[in-house]
Amino acid sequence: MNNHHRKNQRASEKFKQPDQKLKGNKKTSKKITDLFETVDVFFEKKGYIFFIISALLMIIFSIELFDVKVSDGGDDSAYIVRAYNFIHHFDYPGGFQGALYPVVLSLFIKVFGINLPILKSLSLIFILCFLFFFLTSYKKTIPPALLYSVILLISGNMYLLYYASQTYSETFFMMIQAVLFIIIFKYFISDQPEQININKDYKKFLIFGFALFLVSLTKNIGFISIIAILCYFLVVRYWKTFLYTFLSASLFILPFEIIKRIIWGQWVVQFQSQGTGLLYKDFYNPAKGKCGFFDFIMRFVDNSNLYLSKHLFMFLGFKTEYTVTPILTILIYALFIIAFISVFKKNKYLLFTGTYIGVMCAVTFVIIQKQWDQDRLIIIYYPYILIFILGGFYYLLRKTSLKKFQIALLILISIIFITTLKATIPAAETNKGILKKNLAGDLLYGLSPDWVNFIKMSEWSAENIPTDKVIASRKPDISFVYTGRKFYPVYKVPSITLDELQSKLTTDSLPVSVVVSLNDIFPKTDIYANNRFYIKAFILYGQEGKNFTLENGITYVIYSFSEKYSKEFFKQLKENNVPYHKDALEFVSNFKNEQLKYLIYDPDMNLNKLKNDNVRYFILSKLRKYLDKSEDYVNTIDRLLYYIELKYPIYREINSIGTDEGARLLEAQYEMVSKVNNITKGSTFASLH
Repeated sequence: MNNHHRKNQRASEKFKQPDQKLKGNKKTSKKITDLFETVDVFFEKKGYIFFIISALLMIIFSIELFDVKVSDGGDDSAYIVRAYNFIHHFDYPGGFQGALYPVVLSLFIKVFGINLPILKSLSLIFILCFLFFFLTSYKKTIPPALLYSVILLISGNMYLLYYASQTYSETFFMMIQAVLFIIIFKYFISDQPEQININKDYKKFLIFGFALFLVSLTKNIGFISIIAILCYFLVVRYWKTFLYTFLSASLFILPFEIIKRIIWGQWVVQFQSQGTGLLYKDFYNPAKGKCGFFDFIMRFVDNSNLYLSKHLFMFLGFKTEYTVTPILTILIYALFIIAFISVFKKNKYLLFTGTYIGVMCAVTFVIIQKQWDQDRLIIIYYPYILIFILGGFYYLLRKTSLKKFQIALLILISIIFITTLKATIPAAETNKGILKKNLAGDLLYGLSPDWVNFIKMSEWSAENIPTDKVIASRKPDISFVYTGRKFYPVYKVPSITLDELQSKLTTDSLPVSVVVSLNDIFPKTDIYANNRFYIKAFILYGQEGKNFTLENGITYVIYSFSEKYSKEFFKQLKENNVPYHKDALEFVSNFKNEQLKYLIYDPDMNLNKLKNDNVRYFILSKLRKYLDKSEDYVNTIDRLLYYIELKYPIYREINSIGTDEGARLLEAQYEMVSKVNNITKGSTFASLH
């Protein structure tokens, strides 16, 4: 490491050619047989011009693609909410997401309030900083042709630039990650044997440890960057560097966790709350159990297909539709292996890059749920994937026997540049009209009708419902961003496990449990209305692999009765030819069959939770699951209230906005719960079943 400056000089000279080779006569020029060397000399001399061009392209396209609206995902709004709560209430801004980015946002919220254009503009600044830091880290460490080619490729990529106008943490993370690379490349990568003197090098490790701490505090996956970096030091056998890196990171992370415990009363690392849910087969349905070894293997395979054969090829401009192609996944892994072998003894900086993205992507594919399927989980590594794989082929084609194929790599880079712009330019043109309307004051222009109606209902509710009343929303953070009022979150319908249901049935004071299909009994208005108070739970089930929704699932109702009243109930069922299962415990045990996919809802548990949290109003909206489709909707709150109202019909409509994809506001009349036996009216949600 002490020879780092001289090493960089040698690296620079490696990519330069003597002037006489370029200025000589025809006979001399024929001696230049390596195309890469010629291109490297050109980019070495004109690199600053290409950086300026790249920065200008990034600025122009980012402005043309600028979106003043929040995204439908809601995570970008969550950062704003947590930043607001931090600066106004000093709530800890971490947990499910990293804490550092909301802290930075909070400073601007303190000055400008929740001003979306200003908050979003920060992401443009961050991505420009990333571009500069990315250049700084790789300059003089990899071939100039490779570096400036990749910078050009990412400068006009619409998928990357989308995050230049969002309040997601992606561009902020990429900026911090690029700074980390600068530190590593400057102090800890060398062609020389490990030379560590802790008395002289402790400052380097302190800087390094602090950078690792910042990366881990920005995104939960940032913790894995520490593992990725330690893996590289193991590969190159830097044992002391491995040890001191671990200690330097711990020196900042552990005291922070202690301080967090003292100030905010949190004694878990920031990813632990999220990590527990990731262990389940289904993040939103713990009843399906936790993953085993082969479940994680399948998750890795599924996510590899999603992110490598779908999203990565969309980034490259080689696909226009989100389709999974397993053969492309295999191709990418093959290219990665070839690149790793190619650079192993040729360039330690690219070797580090490959190790880093390999570990980061592998861990990501193992831990995340495949149904999340979000391109932002891999876009933060896209520039590094490009530079590593293209770098691998650069060094492969430097072999004497393959030099004649060097032009192929340049053609490939040109094709990627063209396909990237082919996707970006039309998107920028389309967005211009939307942006013009937004800046003119119509902030909802460009949103699909479902989102317009949802946001308008959020605004109406915030203005017309007393502030001491709690309003539930499926997207509470988006509701907050547009209204400034806090909403109650309903992200999923609480369910119970099969064991919990069996325990309830076993300890129930009412000895007789009966199971009836809702489809069989619901049309029998009198039977259903007269016995709804005895409902214990609902089981919604379907076959694995099929679309599992409220509309196409089969629902069973579990009743609990006394011996005396059960005889009357059985009589009613027989008179109306309604089939039933007399032993509920035996019936539910069948759901342990792994071929069945099920959810179990306890209406009393869910009702009491809402009542205790003082939730009286609910926004029901037909939010599309997919932006370009209007057939499939997110119906979380609908399901929550539907299965409560099947037992307690206590909801009434207060307001509605829109028609085809409208939004409604319902009020819970909790005082009617005690009168449920006297209510014979049909369910407000009957049309949903």
